[in-house]
Amino acid sequence: MPKILGIDIGTSSSALAYSGGGAPMNLSPSKRGRFDRKGFLSWVMFGEKGEFLRILDEEDAREKEIKHSGFLLRYFKRIIGRSFEDINNGMRNGERFLSEYKEIIQMKDGEIALSLGKRKCTPEQIMSAFLKVMEIYAREMIGEKIERTVIAVPLYFGSSQREALGRAAEKVFGPVELIEEPLAAILGSGLEAVAKRMPVVVFDFGVGNLEIDIAKIALDEEGKPKLVILQSERRRVGGIDMDYCILQYLMEENRSLRDAFPCAFFEQRRNFLRMVEEAKIILSSDVEARVEGNIDGEPIEVGITRHKLEELIKPTIKDCEEALRQVLERATLTPEKVSHLVLVGGPTRMSVVRKMLKEVFKDNKRIIGMLEERERGLRIDSQPIEVIAKGAAVYPFCCSVAEYKVGSAEAETIMAEAPIARFTYGLFYGKAGFVPLINKGEDFREEAIQKERTVLFSKPNGQIPIVARDEGEERRTSYLCLGVFSFFLPPQDSCRIKLILKLNEEGLTLVGSHQAIGEVVYPNIYSELSNFEKEIFSETTLKGYIHNNLMIETVSADRGHHWMVNSEEARKYVKIVHEKIGPYYQKIPELKEMTDRLGEELFWLRKMSSSKRNRSLLESEKEVRTAVVLNRAAEACFALLRYQLLSFNEYRKIMGMLHTTYRTTGGG
Repeated sequence: MPKILGIDIGTSSSALAYSGGGAPMNLSPSKRGRFDRKGFLSWVMFGEKGEFLRILDEEDAREKEIKHSGFLLRYFKRIIGRSFEDINNGMRNGERFLSEYKEIIQMKDGEIALSLGKRKCTPEQIMSAFLKVMEIYAREMIGEKIERTVIAVPLYFGSSQREALGRAAEKVFGPVELIEEPLAAILGSGLEAVAKRMPVVVFDFGVGNLEIDIAKIALDEEGKPKLVILQSERRRVGGIDMDYCILQYLMEENRSLRDAFPCAFFEQRRNFLRMVEEAKIILSSDVEARVEGNIDGEPIEVGITRHKLEELIKPTIKDCEEALRQVLERATLTPEKVSHLVLVGGPTRMSVVRKMLKEVFKDNKRIIGMLEERERGLRIDSQPIEVIAKGAAVYPFCCSVAEYKVGSAEAETIMAEAPIARFTYGLFYGKAGFVPLINKGEDFREEAIQKERTVLFSKPNGQIPIVARDEGEERRTSYLCLGVFSFFLPPQDSCRIKLILKLNEEGLTLVGSHQAIGEVVYPNIYSELSNFEKEIFSETTLKGYIHNNLMIETVSADRGHHWMVNSEEARKYVKIVHEKIGPYYQKIPELKEMTDRLGEELFWLRKMSSSKRNRSLLESEKEVRTAVVLNRAAEACFALLRYQLLSFNEYRKIMGMLHTTYRTTGGG
């Protein structure tokens, strides 16, 4: 399979994804602070002599800007492929993001350029420098040669902009393919098959624009997916409008800021606005944030709450709602009839945006369920940031339908045979034994088969085997143990857990969901997991094998005991898991992300352990945090096992240690 790199070049931040034929993987930078939550900042930097400087993150950029007296360039996507006259007209008309390019010059050949010290750079050269940074990072992460590159471009890009971007990219990657961003968003969401049959709504809320597209997917002459726009709406409203609303409020609250900001140097104003944006991102998950900066040598610190933010940006959200309702009306599509909603862009992570979408789609159970699923247990939802890059990465593989001519005029489409469940898949727990959820023969051409079951356990931790049953010839039924799902819940909380079993072409996935810990995901169990001891059993021998080899809990509404979890032991054992991932941290993006999450949870657990806050309240919070840490460690162990970086015996040993952190404190 070819190695494909998918790129989404955003106005303020960009994203990379990689696919070798399977599920695309996000290649997120792992740098300081919250940088990894935004993807790659769409910034490039040149020194005072015009030399290119590679920057790691915004802190590194600020340091180099001071040290080298350099030129930090942003928003260059907005000027590539445009004429000198077009850019000046845009400035006169108040087009946002062009204020940084007041010093552009027109060269003799008609091209535009910027004077960067002793060097003149065209927008194409600036874009090539930025793409080179991404290419180097991708090569370091993947460790293999990139064979094809696909770049997603805005729907509004004209031919001159596409051609200029294509030339800039070819200097770095060689031949590249360009596809529209809404098409990439649909493919990145796994909705190719759905969009061939019915419209999908793509809600792209970026830093400067809101773009809403109602689209379907057809096939071009080569059998590749192509975008069919049914209705579209584009408005000049975005995250930057929210930033300026926050800034205006902070200036009203702080006289020093109000006096100093208008007169400050451009770099100081820009850096302070970045701090404002950072606060806005924090308020996606927290109820309060502080903006700290320095204006003209004077330190500035002002606070803002989520409630105040939502009050300030009401007009912006109202504009978004109006645009969404209007485009649906033009498409004669009522909200309850929309099949799928694809969210793109950082502002879609904000709770106030999700509230607005819930109001519009309040009668659409599918979309309400999707929005609630995204929110449950997640502080930061990265999917809207990476979905376009992932779609670009899988685009070359999305040719599942063949076309051929019939006679001289007619065209007929031959659909690929629908994939089906090869076995009956289910779970094994308690006295119930094997509980089938997905039946043999069910097809999933359009989307994954998904079945769920809520189970009440008698204690807050345990293991649930995932089992396949095959009804073979001569009425002989055999069972296969595919893997074991471990769960860890806060001891004083409900021991009720919702189990969701999903089957698609990538394999079988089990998701455990609980109100206190969010979701625990074990992906690709059936297709990739080869290290478990897979033996075929009859139902009787299967029960014996499971009860003799696995920790299985009986289903009971009466817990009968008080339970506790030892946070110090949990930290010790989870650190072992953290160290196990270490050697593979930079080689496998999935493990890198898991390591970051695990490290962050360990940090907060350690910080909580040394806190002097109210003891009873702290213990309750610590139990929840410990359960989250243990589940993250279990996910990481499963990933190591799936990549064959951990033997089955090692896996069982580590999981056993994690489970020993729970103890009973006597009768209930």
